[in-house]
Amino acid sequence: MKKIIIAGGSGYLGSSLTDIAWHYGYEPIHVINSKARFNTKRKTNVKSIADSEIREYIKSNHVIAVINTVCKYAGQGFKESDILEANYEYPKSIIDATTGKAPPLFVNVDTALPYDTNNYTESKGKFQEYCKRNGDRVLNIRCEAFYGSNQPTDRFLSMVTLKLLQRKKISLSQGIQKRDYVYISDLIAAIYRLIEITNHGVHEYYIGGGQIITIREYVEKIASKIELFGNRKVDMGLALWGDLASHIVSPDFNSLEKIKPTPKVWTPKVSLDLGISMLCGNLMNGKKAC
Repeated sequence: MKKIIIAGGSGYLGSSLTDIAWHYGYEPIHVINSKARFNTKRKTNVKSIADSEIREYIKSNHVIAVINTVCKYAGQGFKESDILEANYEYPKSIIDATTGKAPPLFVNVDTALPYDTNNYTESKGKFQEYCKRNGDRVLNIRCEAFYGSNQPTDRFLSMVTLKLLQRKKISLSQGIQKRDYVYISDLIAAIYRLIEITNHGVHEYYIGGGQIITIREYVEKIASKIELFGNRKVDMGLALWGDLASHIVSPDFNSLEKIKPTPKVWTPKVSLDLGISMLCGNLMNGKKAC
């Protein structure tokens, strides 16, 4: 069976890619960090290899792609050195192990935010440049925001939903920056589709849900769904707009080369309205986002 190697397989995106890999005809292989710099917890039914074994594993197995989903974000208490290590140094060692004769496709999950936004985006931009210079076959995926099934509750949309449900105050920025959230199942379908059609060279695509709105509008949509499903009024005074000082950052959506949303390539199936409905409905039922 064709194989894909997933770095960051214990994370939200990595585990979601793992769960559906068999559907696309791939056996997922997780990379275990030999220096234990990151969480190495993994699914017990998934084969794993150490990062030091990648090169030899590729030589003796039919590996179609190596997918990097490892990342650490700014603003979550990480040191700058930790962010650089996770977003640049570690994936650099992974792509270096994929070079050689008939290399597999290296897939890097990147951010669509401007690379000069903060130390997180700077480290992602640094690695993107390294991919361009040193990768034989590279697919760089610019994806600003995704949500959905089994999303950790510290992610923005889940966090906002839970706090509104629990009637807790939420400190927010002015909320006028724009985002283009894509549902996790649509993102995964796009990634696997691009793996199928990407050939030699370095390629970069943006993947989004196609409905670009402000953060404030997202919060208002969540509140309206809670009112609809819970049959109660949401106190929007809980959303403390402008309580957090931040400069306004939105991706330059017009400058990003988008994957063409055609049925033969990829089409998002979960609308923003449906996605937020599922997010709110499941969290209201005491489940993780679905």
